[in-house]
Amino acid sequence: MKFSRPTHRINALFAAVCLVAAGCAVGAPTATSGGEPRPRRSAGPAAVKSSSADPTGTKPASPAASPGVVPAGTSPDPNKGYFGRVLGLDGNPAAGVRIEARIVANHGGSLITDNGAGLIANHGGSLVANNSSSYGLAAADELLTALSGADGTFTLAIPAGKQANVEAIQATDVKAIRGAVTSAGGGFDLKLAPTGAIKGKVTTPPDRQITNYQGVDIYIPGTSYLAKADIAGNFQIDNVPVGEYKLFAEKVGLGSGVSSAVAVKSREAAQVAELMLAIEPVTITAVDPPFALPGTQVTVTGTRFGKSSGAIFKLRLGGLTIENATVLSDTTATFTVPKGSPGGDLVIEVNGQQSASRAYPALNGFDVTGPDSDIGVGTAFQSTVTPLDFDYEPVKDVVLPITWKVASGDAVTVDQTGKISAVKQGVAMVEAVFGGYRAEIEVTVSATGASAGSLGGATARAASRLSGVGIGGDGRLYVTSGGRVFTLSADGKLDTLAGGVAGEEVKDATGKFARFERISALACEPAGRLLVGDSGRIREVMPLDGAVKTLAGSLELGFFVEEEDPVAEEGEQLDGQGTAALLDRVESIAPAQDGGAFFLDRDKLRRLAASGAVTTIAGAPTLTALGAGPAGEIYAAGTKTVYRLDAAGVATAITPQTAPASWPGLSSGSARGLARDAAGNLYVAYATGVVRLAAADGAVTRLAGSAAEGQVDGPATDARFMAIRGLAFDAARDALIVVETGAVRQISLGDAANPVTTIVHGEIGSIPYTAEPIAGDPGEDGDEQDVPDDEAF
Repeated sequence: MKFSRPTHRINALFAAVCLVAAGCAVGAPTATSGGEPRPRRSAGPAAVKSSSADPTGTKPASPAASPGVVPAGTSPDPNKGYFGRVLGLDGNPAAGVRIEARIVANHGGSLITDNGAGLIANHGGSLVANNSSSYGLAAADELLTALSGADGTFTLAIPAGKQANVEAIQATDVKAIRGAVTSAGGGFDLKLAPTGAIKGKVTTPPDRQITNYQGVDIYIPGTSYLAKADIAGNFQIDNVPVGEYKLFAEKVGLGSGVSSAVAVKSREAAQVAELMLAIEPVTITAVDPPFALPGTQVTVTGTRFGKSSGAIFKLRLGGLTIENATVLSDTTATFTVPKGSPGGDLVIEVNGQQSASRAYPALNGFDVTGPDSDIGVGTAFQSTVTPLDFDYEPVKDVVLPITWKVASGDAVTVDQTGKISAVKQGVAMVEAVFGGYRAEIEVTVSATGASAGSLGGATARAASRLSGVGIGGDGRLYVTSGGRVFTLSADGKLDTLAGGVAGEEVKDATGKFARFERISALACEPAGRLLVGDSGRIREVMPLDGAVKTLAGSLELGFFVEEEDPVAEEGEQLDGQGTAALLDRVESIAPAQDGGAFFLDRDKLRRLAASGAVTTIAGAPTLTALGAGPAGEIYAAGTKTVYRLDAAGVATAITPQTAPASWPGLSSGSARGLARDAAGNLYVAYATGVVRLAAADGAVTRLAGSAAEGQVDGPATDARFMAIRGLAFDAARDALIVVETGAVRQISLGDAANPVTTIVHGEIGSIPYTAEPIAGDPGEDGDEQDVPDDEAF
């Protein structure tokens, strides 16, 4: 069978897997340079005839010398490690044969066999799984050539530490090859033989529906042998030396693949199995720094960024394409975080193929804590730092390299961990700086500083501004804080179910995309829906996904005030359908059995029907808390009286009740919460404690707390509370759950002592200071307005 003259040559290859001769060393893969050229066609090597060749092209004559490794002593220069001998078709040394040695950058060369008798595909299979882009050939100027001498020998000065694929070319169709020649290889024989061919077909998985394979490159890495596939994917590589190979195929957009091993024999066309092309994924492995700070440069590392192939590279942050993104190599890219960017998912796209998204929050400053009262001389306060994103949510697992210093005064010192030590009486200003943000902490040192009480339980920043509590139909504990609804685990972990920064806007959405003005009340339906009082509206929150929908009240942002404000501005109250109704300030909610709810709107008792209609039942200036029983019964509490409401909202005092004068002293002020346990006992929470109305006779006793403020766990009679905001009965715990401004606490009902324990609390003895942008900092956005911390939570 006759084969045509070769017309293809590769100057730079990106990888693949061929064969390894017995004894050829295999080293570790080395990444190729992104600047190496692609394989290209070139003229075949010049034919050099040997006097030992069989001019008829028939079966070679018997060898005059035994083929094999040349003994070291026969080398023309015994000091040179690279030398060899060419044996002709007749087995005798062949003179004047052209030798081409290609220096390989990595394993591209060690995967080719010679044409010796004992061919072994050593390690070929184990390299197929490696990233194909890590294989390749050095540039064309590292091609070494020589001619064999009269005795068939040749020498090559290959640099130490390199590998070379060495080929003997007597004619277009008479060649020999040896792969991965190393400095320790000694001498070797190259036995010429008529060449063969390799043919096959490239393809892709059926689900990709690729029909045009025109131009796919198929080649033997580390050699000059290349073919182009036709539209159907068929290809043939001609004039390949005898040996065993694996082929590599690639085309931008279609991907790459490696064939199974194929043995080439003289004057035959070897058929290789289908060569499947697959697209290796674009990946992001690391981002430095681990957070986005507007105006700073970020380095992204990963794989297959497409620099070497000239692919179209895009980088998106939070869904927006970053125009200044620059791809430096196949594994590295940089970009500058745009001013005002809120961060989000980081995605890299190469020729339309996207990486998996990587959460990349943008920092919008940070909080530090300072003492909430004087500290005494000789004592210390350890400040903590909380990085914040654009929703003022804490950024987890990020440690900021804060620079600490005393900006003014000499009453304190501060170290670089944020530990503030009081050294003398006076006032000092401590400063914390990171990037373009600075926070200032004012510290007053007195002779004997105040000491804060201590609580057990976990600590959570969001617990510093709690406003409501409820037990869902799923048994989960829910709490609210400013503009967020949280789920709360028994170990004190707070996870946002819905909402973000309070007071920015009113927005119905799902999860963290929803926005509340300021949550003022919370109730849970037995079926699972959460009802939230949001200043002048009632909204539902679905517990599965945090979807928020406004049921009643205007969607326009209003002005909210603290309920303790004696001059709180009063708004309009107007009955109507859904968002056409006007609500002033929803202070308490109790779900009704028919899917509606009763609620207290400042000084009125109002009803929300399941249809969304809002009607006013009566003026109720003395009622301040509502609650629901397990059978759907509705209760209301005033200063020292508890009522039961019928389906129409008519209130009837529960009797008998102890005379008002006999109510515990902690009941001065308005009721803050109302709950009923499984036995029918009712509980009313006031600012500093909880009273109990016995189901049997309506007798009123103090359950926990006292008239004195404080935050102390322990037996109920010794426990202290501060600014209770809500109350709920948890049947699973057989306990009352109390929410106060800075903590979620539990009163056990199954223990005679009714001990009080803390589930989670906010920072005790400290107050947060929010960092402000430093004027003129490149990351500062002049259109941004900081949200005060007490509005954020």
